[in-house]
Amino acid sequence: MKKQRVVLIVNCYNSDTFIEETLNSLIKQDHPEVKILIVDNLSTDKTLEIIKNYQHFNKNIILHRLKKHVPLVEARIKALAVLKKSFEFDFFAFCDSDDIWEKNWVSKLLTVGNNYDLLYSNGYEFIENNSIKKNINIANSSLERRKYDAFSTNVYLQSSLFSKKLLRKLGKKFIDANLTVHYDIDLFIKLKRLNINYIHISDRLFYYRIHEKSLSNNFKKSFEERLYITKKYKFPLIIFFAKSLFYKLGLIKFLNI
Repeated sequence: MKKQRVVLIVNCYNSDTFIEETLNSLIKQDHPEVKILIVDNLSTDKTLEIIKNYQHFNKNIILHRLKKHVPLVEARIKALAVLKKSFEFDFFAFCDSDDIWEKNWVSKLLTVGNNYDLLYSNGYEFIENNSIKKNINIANSSLERRKYDAFSTNVYLQSSLFSKKLLRKLGKKFIDANLTVHYDIDLFIKLKRLNINYIHISDRLFYYRIHEKSLSNNFKKSFEERLYITKKYKFPLIIFFAKSLFYKLGLIKFLNI
């Protein structure tokens, strides 16, 4: 049987604090056909030096430096352009430069369902300042069960393996360039509306790191972008404002979202 070719995309910018842990987890993936595409957003710290050291010992690490610094969402889009132009692949995934994957993340997902267009798993939130691990429970059949609103898509971009077919189907619509934080929510809403085949497994296979520089910590930006998504898909505004209030008060965990 043909081994599925997988490209793991790492967008990075001044990531020298965590990127070694991330790369160690990626190069240890036990799937035999894995390449790592690192897209550097013109880092000014030791990130580039670290990456080049890893490249020296691992030919499956490919570095692409952007010509100018851009917002992360644009860097993601440019990474997809490099992927389509320069790689032969069957599946791809995004891994943040501060996250960690179990060594069987790729192999476990593909063993369960290599005929699917979207595969995703459970994981952990890793809170950096006090080393607390919090379970991330993504509901089985999450894309079907969630209501259509800007808070409802509980799937992590970093937990997901996407097929080449899916990228070809969405094209430039894969990532909305108007969003800087919640383009992942927008993506999964789009996927919910497509007739795609997907599978979720309950194994905890990734660590999503939370720290003071995390973009998702910006409530104002989060509010603005969720409102944009609400209007884009014509979701009920009353649900949006109600859930925004619960979110601000820290009561969002009590909602079925």
